[in-house]
Amino acid sequence: MTNDQEPGTVAEAPGEIHFTSFQGEIEMFKKNLFSYWMLVVILTSFGSFAYAKPIGLALVLDESGSISSTNWDLQVNAYANVLNSALIATDGSLQIGVWKFDQSVEQVFAPTLIDDASDKTALVAAINGMIQGGGSTAIGDAVTTAFSAFNALGLSNFEKVIIDVSTDGVSNFGSNPTTASNNAISNGASAVNCIAIGSGANCNWNPVGSLDFFATSFSDFEDALKVKIATEINTIPEPASLALLGIGLAGLGFTRRRKRA
Repeated sequence: MTNDQEPGTVAEAPGEIHFTSFQGEIEMFKKNLFSYWMLVVILTSFGSFAYAKPIGLALVLDESGSISSTNWDLQVNAYANVLNSALIATDGSLQIGVWKFDQSVEQVFAPTLIDDASDKTALVAAINGMIQGGGSTAIGDAVTTAFSAFNALGLSNFEKVIIDVSTDGVSNFGSNPTTASNNAISNGASAVNCIAIGSGANCNWNPVGSLDFFATSFSDFEDALKVKIATEINTIPEPASLALLGIGLAGLGFTRRRKRA
């Protein structure tokens, strides 16, 4: 026993692992791991997350005269089906607005936070109630109109704002779509994406960094639209990534302590 050692204790050699401290770390690891998995279970069970800011999604669709009435119906049905699917959550993670365009632009559904079933129902009803105008194709004007509506709400209120254009043709009326898209992005939009329907469609106008999608025909449009919207709004990590993150964080607390000499 050394001079500073308390009676009844055993001296420990320098560098020796302090067993009691090590046991304490094991217990702390168990508690942290249990708390993490309880959080995962809760989030998975409820299937929803708290979103500080929603994603702004501006859906801009072509109603020009090059689209037959049959194809117009296919386009409307595709939007209605996708927006009414489980892809569109009612947890406040999305704020959606809809516009249609020929040589003019018409708001179909004002940007609305989708945070309950009634909002989603109203969105789908607005889509189903659309009537085709027919005429020229003013993509640039449509992009500007949609961006202006979200910009007026304050872009800082959104996680990101995406303008989402679908068309079967080429812009042939109004402002230049490349200029309009670049202006939207330079002023805060995250992307101006385009889905081309059929071989006559042209999405070459959209800016670098934006996404292009393609449907071979209006019959295939719904599947392509589903992929496009899923790509645009998918911001939640995969479960495997969450698990790895939790294990890594728990592991940080599982460090051996050595008694000082």
